[in-house]
Amino acid sequence: MSIFEYDEEKELKLLREAEFQAGLEQGMKANIKNLMETMGISLDQALDLLKVPEDKRKLLFSKDTK
Repeated sequence: MSIFEYDEEKELKLLREAEFQAGLEQGMKANIKNLMETMGISLDQALDLLKVPEDKRKLLFSKDTK
């Protein structure tokens, strides 16, 4: 018996949560981009209109935006 226990259900749950969060982030970025293009506004203006808090802005755009 190994000292390392593998809990498949727990791992799958963590993976689903991570993928769900990544999907939300990707959708939010797409919506912000669409808002910017449609209204001809800057990133900061779009984030202000959407009332995105400063800490979320840093998290959303700390990675490379595609």
